[in-house]
Amino acid sequence: MSDLEPRPPISDTELEIMRLVATGATNREIARARTISEATVKKHLTNINAKLGTGNRTEAMRRALELGLVKVQGPLPTIADDEDADGSAVGESLSSRRLAEELERERRQNRRARRWYAAGTVSLMVLSLIGLAWILRTGAARPGQGTATPATSLPAAPRDLQWNPGGRLKTARTGLAMAFADGLYVIGGQDAAGVLDETLRLQRGLVASWAALPPKPTAVRDISAAVVGGQIVVPGGCDADGMPTAAVEVFDTERDVWQSGPDLPRAICAYGLAVVNGRIYLFGGRTGADQATASDEVWSWSPALQSETSWRVEARRMARPRYDLAVAVVDDEVHVLGGRDDAGEASRSHWIFRPLAAGSPWSEDQGMELPEPRAGHAAAGLGILRRLYVFGGTQDRSAAAVITLDLAAADGADWVSGPPIRVHPPRSGAAALVRGEGREIWLAGGTGLDGELLNETIFLNLGQFMLAGQGASP
Repeated sequence: MSDLEPRPPISDTELEIMRLVATGATNREIARARTISEATVKKHLTNINAKLGTGNRTEAMRRALELGLVKVQGPLPTIADDEDADGSAVGESLSSRRLAEELERERRQNRRARRWYAAGTVSLMVLSLIGLAWILRTGAARPGQGTATPATSLPAAPRDLQWNPGGRLKTARTGLAMAFADGLYVIGGQDAAGVLDETLRLQRGLVASWAALPPKPTAVRDISAAVVGGQIVVPGGCDADGMPTAAVEVFDTERDVWQSGPDLPRAICAYGLAVVNGRIYLFGGRTGADQATASDEVWSWSPALQSETSWRVEARRMARPRYDLAVAVVDDEVHVLGGRDDAGEASRSHWIFRPLAAGSPWSEDQGMELPEPRAGHAAAGLGILRRLYVFGGTQDRSAAAVITLDLAAADGADWVSGPPIRVHPPRSGAAALVRGEGREIWLAGGTGLDGELLNETIFLNLGQFMLAGQGASP
């Protein structure tokens, strides 16, 4: 992590909590040290995890140490036996302490490595300048040969960005949903045995794994998930026969329970989903089992408004019916990409929906069409770079190449395909997610070109390019 990276907005109280966590203190010890309740400590840790983009105290401590927000200090006195100390608390303290010390050693080694690297770079630059001056001098000193022109190096070709493993799902699956609230979640989908009701949460450690949480009441596939106020909203979805449902189910990440939301206006699946200003927007989808039921409607619901007890049918529809489409949000604009029409044909369409703008938000010529028809693809929008990414959705090897569109470029910008970002193996029906203010793009599951189901989750770290001002490279 570069020292130039903006620090998360951690309050002084939260910093003090993290300093105590870094000593290996348990929640009980922190509560006594701060003269607050354990519930308050837990609330602070929840807020810290949300700000750091982590899922538990160990991840938060690692992140805080990496950012230099805290340093290893001496441990708090161990609580006495008559104060209900138990082995688990002591074990947690010792484990946390060892991790903190390990990370601090890594930070010191990294600092030494950076100093050596900086010193070596300066030395190399000095030697290069001396050599260049000698070339210029000797070239000018030779009569009849003119002034020597120093050689200039071509810019380095962008290296391929590497996808990192995010842990394998319990079974290979497609048509799943992925969400980030207080951690990373995977919901539903379909594996070789049938449609799934699973709710999984990423557990990071020496080996990343996906832990099972209470199952979703309705098993569905071809779904998406929206996060509003710490709750994960999953509308509709298809059953094993491809028939959609109108049920809306909401997962409370604080209590780890599922509850019912307001039903959709009609049963739907294979739709696109986006959140703008706390309101969920649902685009298109199928209202039946066949392609002729493709919808052009847009529905919305704001879970935070208690007065909204039902979904609203927006007056503005899409230009044409679409299902198996993808959506991505950039700066409060929803980009609706590709999908199948009511004849089952994949499309190149790219429409832009502006829910916060006055007047009609739709225009078929506002978006740059996709290079080729795509359906069952995934999309991600990075507001900080004003860039769109599209993954998979074609039935040939070109699906391995991630196509990108630079929305900040001058008029005439087009989709770019190929290096440096590729996905292996190519896939359709995967779930995509952007987290960490656009620093990470996640993909989960999907179906390969030969029809095999995939169980891997992978993520791409773009933070280095944002920090270095190399946004154009990826």
